[in-house]
Amino acid sequence: MEIDKDRLLKAAETIQNDNKYRREIKEKLYEVGYKKPPVSGQFKKGQSGNPKGRKKKVIPKTIMEALRLAFIKEITITNEKGSREKISFIQAFAQKIVQDAIKHDGPSRKMLLQNLNLLNFDFWQMIEDKAFEDFEPETSKDDEQYLRETLYKLIDYYHLNQTKNE
Repeated sequence: MEIDKDRLLKAAETIQNDNKYRREIKEKLYEVGYKKPPVSGQFKKGQSGNPKGRKKKVIPKTIMEALRLAFIKEITITNEKGSREKISFIQAFAQKIVQDAIKHDGPSRKMLLQNLNLLNFDFWQMIEDKAFEDFEPETSKDDEQYLRETLYKLIDYYHLNQTKNE
């Protein structure tokens, strides 16, 4: 028994046309509206709605890795203006230490000054630069000279005490 190829091709073409015609009729009958999205916007069969999925949770293997992850983590704070912003935990930590040192917390102040010296951060030089930046005294030249000398004495006193403590 021989198969007629032309007949088979015509039958396949007829089936295709018939399926195409049915799809067109189905789309025309489908009314787009509330809870009825267009066919083109519906989920495809066999395809996930979230192909990338949730990110995997990072589980640290060591204590140091856990600390590193904690310090780079971002937190949300309310700043002085009242708006919310995201900053790193280490930045929030540093701000808190500075605020505590300003509020006369002895241990925070001591730790801050020691670490500034370790970082080669010349705190007193910064204060001196700020103090004389755009300095326009309302007093006489003699008063200005007295203030400068007093400030230099304070700076010298601080440096002498630092060398004794080290």
